Amino acid sequence: MSINPIMRLSLSGNISAGKSTVLSHIKNTKNDYFLVEEPLKSFNSFITVDGTSLKPLEMYYNDPYNVAGYFQLHACESFDSILKSYYEQDIPPTIEIWDRIPHEIDIFTRALYKLEQIPLFGYEMCKKRLAKLLSDYAMQVDHIYYVQTSPDICYERMQKRSRNMEVQYGMMKKQLHYLHQEYDLYMTNCYHNLPCPVTFSKSDSVEGRASECIEIINNFLSSRSDRGICG
Repeated sequence: MSINPIMRLSLSGNISAGKSTVLSHIKNTKNDYFLVEEPLKSFNSFITVDGTSLKPLEMYYNDPYNVAGYFQLHACESFDSILKSYYEQDIPPTIEIWDRIPHEIDIFTRALYKLEQIPLFGYEMCKKRLAKLLSDYAMQVDHIYYVQTSPDICYERMQKRSRNMEVQYGMMKKQLHYLHQEYDLYMTNCYHNLPCPVTFSKSDSVEGRASECIEIINNFLSSRSDRGICG
């Protein structure tokens, strides 16, 4: 990852919205982009002071009311480690496509707070930690492609894929609906904290959505060229 990429595009959306599938399709058709997958392994890994290995994501699904706030803080720490690692790499400016950006922790935290899985104090702590993360790295995001998928379809996909911990979580369908509402509010700038322009997905197919992403990139590069910006 470059500190100043030519462009950074985020594929953003609900759990099981289809972001990773679109990213994989782009990877198979275009090989000149730097793709950053969602850090699920990092989300589900934590080493205690005495060396014990914990699985925070599974702990959250098993006990959401007691773990939700801590997990969101852990997500911030995970992104912190990832950003630090990437910024230390000597990668020339390129086009980056992210499967979720750290800004989306705000969406999850709001949804969990409204679900009463995080108390007010925990909610404010998560917001404060996320603000520090975003301030520390001043992460440039040029465009968000919102993979807008109905929560019912997300739930159907979740049941089909092999992450058993998701299926076992009984409240997941309700959470997906809350997350969908929060994503819609965030992406229409109802909270006045959008980092960049947003394009809502129009196509329902993987190929169509991948094409829409590539069109966004081409339009961005064309705009740079019109303004006389090289690279």
